[in-house]
Amino acid sequence: MINGIYVRNWKRAIHKIHQKSYALPPIQFGLLVFLCVCILLANIPIGTWVHNIEWDPSQGTKLIRVAQTFAQIIKKFENTPQCVVHLPSDVDKLMDFQCQATIGIMFNLRHGKHKLHKTRQNRWLSRCPIVRGVAMNLVDHPHGGGEGCTKGGRPSVSPWGKPSKGGFKTIVIK
Repeated sequence: MINGIYVRNWKRAIHKIHQKSYALPPIQFGLLVFLCVCILLANIPIGTWVHNIEWDPSQGTKLIRVAQTFAQIIKKFENTPQCVVHLPSDVDKLMDFQCQATIGIMFNLRHGKHKLHKTRQNRWLSRCPIVRGVAMNLVDHPHGGGEGCTKGGRPSVSPWGKPSKGGFKTIVIK
């Protein structure tokens, strides 16, 4: 879809959007839509889906950079230069108007479709091999060490000794 098209038929727009790997919110039906444009949060209407959001003005994008994720602008305040943005983690954040964001949702249609033909391709994608804890030495993991093939000898824990199963709370929500 070309930037600045007036969307009249939503179904045709969806078809064109999926060809270009972008999606727009249904709230913008009938408006002049600019796809893939990075503009200030002050100029984006309420209810718009955005991605690639800056955390601090002119610091570069830090939030919502993964494919098929988006944030939504919920509220703008008149007396302060801030707005509320609803993030995919169901958290509402107060953001500065001078931060930039990109309109729309970026889709990665090929994600998970291509086959890795050799082991080294995983390393090209910056993925490290996964080593089991029982295969490590005792100084590297709590499950490590011992003669021959041994079981862990204790409940499942992380390399730092924290329980990894059984509903152990890792984040304290205030």
